[in-house]
Amino acid sequence: MFIIKINNLSNQVKSEFLCSLFVDDFSLCFKGSVLSFIVRQLQMVIDKVQLWALQNGFTFSMDKTCIIRFFPRCSTKYNPAKEARILLNGVPIKNVKNAKFLGLVFDQKLTFKDHIQKLKEKCFKALNLLKVVAHQSWGADRETTMKLYRALVRSKLDYGSIVYGAAHQSYVNKLEPIQNSALRLALGAFKSTYVPSLNAEANEPPLYIRRIKLGLQYLVKLKSFPQNPAYQSIFGDNLERLFRQRNHNKVRKVIVPFYFKCKFCISSIVVASVCVSVVVCNCLPFFYGSF
Repeated sequence: MFIIKINNLSNQVKSEFLCSLFVDDFSLCFKGSVLSFIVRQLQMVIDKVQLWALQNGFTFSMDKTCIIRFFPRCSTKYNPAKEARILLNGVPIKNVKNAKFLGLVFDQKLTFKDHIQKLKEKCFKALNLLKVVAHQSWGADRETTMKLYRALVRSKLDYGSIVYGAAHQSYVNKLEPIQNSALRLALGAFKSTYVPSLNAEANEPPLYIRRIKLGLQYLVKLKSFPQNPAYQSIFGDNLERLFRQRNHNKVRKVIVPFYFKCKFCISSIVVASVCVSVVVCNCLPFFYGSF
C-alpha cells in the first residue's frame, strides 16, 4: 500500500527533470551550465513535491536529504565556495561532496573512488569470517569456504559493478586483492601462488571478467525490454553522438559509456570465436591425415 501511494510522487516532476524513485529513496536531477538557473528550477519542483507530500501525509527526512553537484572529470570551472541554496520546508538542504544512493556512493566527478574504498573495507571485514572458518586443522572444506565467499564477499563486489565499473582502472584494480585473499584461504594456497593458477583451481574468473559478464547479461536483458526507464540512457543515439564528438576532440578523461564498453567486448568475443574456428578448420585435415 505504501508503494502504491508514493508511486504518484514521480508524476509531480516535469519531463525535463531526471527522477528516480525506488521504494522510499527519491532522487531529483537537473542539468545545466548556470548555477542560479539550476537552483531556481529545482526549487520550484521541490516546492511542488513538498506540497504533494504534505497533502498525502508524507514527510522528507532532512538528515538524509542532501544536494550534490556533478562536474565532468575534465572540468576546470568547479568552485567549491559556491553552494546551491535550496530550501525544503523552509530549511536549507545541506551540500555534500559525495552522496549515497541505493548503496552506491557518488562523488562530484563520478570517479567512484570513495565507493570503492568503502566497498573494500566492507569486503575485508567479511574476509575475517573466512579466516576463522578456513582453519587448516578444524576448518571448513574448500566447497563450503567458496560458498561463503560467493555469498558474503562476491555479492558485495557484484552489486553496482555496472555503475562503478566506469571508474579509472587504477581504482577498480584495488578490489582484486580481495578475491585473491579469499581464494588463498579457500584453497590453502601460499601467498606466493600465481594468481591465474588460483583462479583456475577455484574455477573463479578474475573480477574484471566477472564485471564484463554481468554487464553483458544486463545489456541483453535491457535490450529485450525497451519500456525500461534505463533503455534510453544506454541505447540512446544522443549519447553515442556526444561521446564520438568528445572522443574526436580528444577531451581528456572522458567516461566511456556502458554501451560502448559492452559493444567492444562483444566485438572482441566475436573476433576471438572466428579465430578459433579458423584454427580448428585448418587443423582438421591434419588430424584426419594422421588417422
